[in-house]
Order: sequence, then C-alpha cells, then structure tokens
Amino acid sequence: MKNYLLSLLLLCAAAHLPAQPSVLTGKITDDYGEKVVGATLKVYQGEILVGRNISDVNGTYRIPVEPGTYTLEVMYAGCVTQNIPDIRVRPNTSHELDLRLKFSPDMKRVVVKEYKTPLLDEEHLPPPGKTERVSFDTEEDPPPATGKSTPLNKKHKKSRKTPQVQ
Repeated sequence: MKNYLLSLLLLCAAAHLPAQPSVLTGKITDDYGEKVVGATLKVYQGEILVGRNISDVNGTYRIPVEPGTYTLEVMYAGCVTQNIPDIRVRPNTSHELDLRLKFSPDMKRVVVKEYKTPLLDEEHLPPPGKTERVSFDTEEDPPPATGKSTPLNKKHKKSRKTPQVQ
C-alpha cells in the first residue's frame, strides 16, 4: 500500500511539471557544401511565428520549440528561400534537420572591366617582386571631415609631394 501511494504521488507530481521544450537543430550549407553563416531561420505553427534564429559561424542553428507540427523557413542573401513544411517535433527531443541552400538563378555575376579613376598610382609602385615601404608627405593638413567623400587624386593632388622610398 505504501508503494502504491508513493507511485501515485510521483505520477501526480510528474503531471504538473512543465514540459521541456524540444529543439530544432541542424547545419546549413550551400551548393558547394560550404557552411552558411548568418542565414535567417523562422519557425511557424500555421501562420504564427513561434521561433527564430540565425545560423552561427559554423553554419549551425538551434531553435527551442514546444512539441507540435511546424514549417521552417530559411532565408539567405543570394539563395533561394526554402520552406520545409510538416516538421513533427516530439516532446523532449532534438529534431535534427540539415539543409543545403541553392543559389538563386536570378543572382547575376558582376565583373568590373573598366574604371574611370585608377585605384593605384602606377608611377610610384615598386618593381614586381620587391616590397618597399612608401610614405607620402603633405604640405598642408588634410581637409576637415564634411561627410562627403572626396577622391584624393582629384582635389588634393597638388598638395602631395613625390613619395619617398625608404
């Protein structure tokens, strides 16, 4: 009789404990198998957003959820958004779901073929294979910050001396 009462007491106590949240977890990679850092993950139950997270530096994610059925939405710039419906999560479990994001077919490659202002002054570069330290002296103080960018090779070209090689 004593064991029966003790079992009944433990059963009633367990029924009043809050359920431990389950976890959606996994790793996100791209078409090349590289980890995807900073992908946005959203968990929906029906139309209601119930959880969200961002993939970490290893491409992994972890989203605590209550037991139920969910849709996982995964977004990343330059990739096709994925919606994974009907993910059934059981109580006190870790549901692992690894995902591979596909690059967007609308993503266009940008190749710079021509530029108007040279990025380097080729006259003052050291010869190939030789590393030198180059310093520039100015005859006047730099202009005050105005919030506007001004290319140095246009407005202040006259205030520069010839670089001195050390």
